[in-house]
Amino acid sequence: MDLSRKLHNSKAGLRAIMHFDNRWEVVATRLLFRGTGMITYRKNGMEFVIDHHGGDETGTRACLTSPMYRLLIPLMALKGPLTLVDIGSNGGGFPILLSDMGFALRKIVAVEMNPRVFARMQLNLVQNFDAELKLFNCAISGQAGTINADFGRGSTGESISGSLGHSSHGVRRHAAIEAITFDDLIGRSLSENEVVDLCKIDIEGSEYEIFASGNCSSLRRCRNLVIEIHAVAGKTPEQVVSAICDLGFAEIPRPEGGELDVYCFRNLQLT
Repeated sequence: MDLSRKLHNSKAGLRAIMHFDNRWEVVATRLLFRGTGMITYRKNGMEFVIDHHGGDETGTRACLTSPMYRLLIPLMALKGPLTLVDIGSNGGGFPILLSDMGFALRKIVAVEMNPRVFARMQLNLVQNFDAELKLFNCAISGQAGTINADFGRGSTGESISGSLGHSSHGVRRHAAIEAITFDDLIGRSLSENEVVDLCKIDIEGSEYEIFASGNCSSLRRCRNLVIEIHAVAGKTPEQVVSAICDLGFAEIPRPEGGELDVYCFRNLQLT
């Protein structure tokens, strides 16, 4: 990495740290103790771990400090307390963001594939929420099965299709991870007539497989959906958008300044 890029990244990191209540503690740790990976951040009465050696600054922290989701959440007219399904939860940044924006959460269903990232997510959610927690160390797939892969300390680029090809920080450890369908997840975590107020999906390209599988009809039980649709060779985002709309959703127009690959939908059958 050249010097100008390093300087740019350092400035961006400093700007992100300034959003937190213990900003100077974090700055001092980052400057003086570079060997420390896991740092406790504080914001609005919450305390949570960000692992800088596991890439959490581009996942959990970025979820809180970037406009990616903050611009979309007000468009959905959410009324708490919320039932949330968070697929691709990383360190739990999305429910923490909702809490930071003033939403109470009744129930959190969170899914993270990497066992070591899951451990950080579990800590962060258990420490900060009195909500009912249903936490799954598994992958959401088009078909049920088992994924055998070598996982590092963490990476926002890990997915079912790319977990072996994406950069993952630290020494890799082998793990056999259960893969379940979206419908399986909803069946395991919600009661028969329970409705999800908001579902967020960020699974690094695996969304194409899931929405082509026919095993995601339970999305109809979600009032709102936020999903990142990634660029995948040979596929187009319109394939996923069309599948979601076929389930009774309408796309909410993207706000000015919104991320081009993050989409927001409202279920027309649930008001």
